[in-house]
Amino acid sequence: MGAGRKSNRAGLLMRVKLILILLAISHGLSAQAGGPQVLVETFPETPAAGIPWTLTLLVDYGAPEDVTAAEPPFAPYLILDRIVKNPRITGAKTQTAIEYRFIPNVPGRFILQPFTVTSPSGVTKTSPLALNIRSAGTEQPPLNLRFVWEGAPAQMAAGESAIFNLRVSRGTEMPPEEFFMSEVPPGAILAPLPVTAAERAGGVVIKLNLVPLDGDFNLPARVLQYENTRFEIPALHIRVSGRVHSEGSGIAKEPPQSATHPAQFPELPNRGSDSTEKKRRQLEEICDAARDLWNDGHRAQALAELRRNERDHSSGALLAAVRREAEESIGLYDTGNESRLWRKVFFGLTLFFIHIVIISLVVCFALKRVSWRKRAFFCAVASAALALLCFRFTGPQSAGSGRCGVMLEASVRRTADLDGEELFRFTEGQPVAVMLNSGSWLYVRANSASRFEWSGWVPAEAVILY
Repeated sequence: MGAGRKSNRAGLLMRVKLILILLAISHGLSAQAGGPQVLVETFPETPAAGIPWTLTLLVDYGAPEDVTAAEPPFAPYLILDRIVKNPRITGAKTQTAIEYRFIPNVPGRFILQPFTVTSPSGVTKTSPLALNIRSAGTEQPPLNLRFVWEGAPAQMAAGESAIFNLRVSRGTEMPPEEFFMSEVPPGAILAPLPVTAAERAGGVVIKLNLVPLDGDFNLPARVLQYENTRFEIPALHIRVSGRVHSEGSGIAKEPPQSATHPAQFPELPNRGSDSTEKKRRQLEEICDAARDLWNDGHRAQALAELRRNERDHSSGALLAAVRREAEESIGLYDTGNESRLWRKVFFGLTLFFIHIVIISLVVCFALKRVSWRKRAFFCAVASAALALLCFRFTGPQSAGSGRCGVMLEASVRRTADLDGEELFRFTEGQPVAVMLNSGSWLYVRANSASRFEWSGWVPAEAVILY
């Protein structure tokens, strides 16, 4: 009997231990599953000995200061050059990008052990990464390059002329321009233009002059192969309105203005009934100042001046037509307009909250023993202070104080570093919204209907804030 009881007790203890072990394992798995999602990116895809290679941990957590990563041992096959941690905005979501730059030391096959990423949402371990480091002199694997259409309008009228480029995001040796020429669709005139050495160094592979005659203009997506490089060219669609023909010939008339010779700075529309004479003079002075900048070659500064006054001036809507015509003359057709609506909404909500919630409570309770005249005086003083405060935050802003800007021509990079991967280039005059500010670098997003997802890091000096 004693032996049987001991056996049963031992069996019970074993079962309890097994249950506790299973619970511990389950708890560990759930804790790991609750950690942030981590995506591993590498550039280039295949590392080479002696050539910089970048590994990026893209962590699904938006506060970089709260994210840490424990690295595995790298020696002897990788030499760590530097670590950069920056926020990255993807769509409407902010993530943390931890970028490791290595110099591969020796060729061969290696296993990079997991990284351990910690954030307030938990702990996540990445999967081991198999590396095949090739020798610097060996044949490289096929290189995939993606292109973007730059300067192409979203809509134009038949018979008008537009010039736009096909640009690659990062530099490499390119085939001749004729290699990228597409078959011309019916109902359009499409001709290549000379590409300067500076444009070619900036990534432009072909420049095209389009004159649509009849119907929408469409170029299909294409994939081209040249030696060891694969080129992925996106589709292009331009809406075309109207038909322009010469008398009985069916040939498009000469467009009134070529994009190679931009129009002169436009004049203020003659709409005297929309504003007083005093405001009209103010608007003319604004246009004159912008015109001087434009004629001196400072187009981005001129557009920033127009946009700032379009936003802040009570009759700024009249400046929208001037600014839009100036932008179209340099190939920007689908930019967003400035609006003062948010200021009025902010003013109204602030006034309602402070007046109804705060001042009313103070008058009803804290000052209930005070005479009604003193209460009325207190309300008048509080209202005046509130009006001044709201005017301070909703009135006109000084140049450079906002979260909006106009670009000088600049490269847009994936990380806030001159050695970061170049995604594309913004042309001069492109309006942007500033999403993040690190001091010397700004994370911006294009203020444009067709380029809303174009975003990345640019040097602060390349943005004129307004």
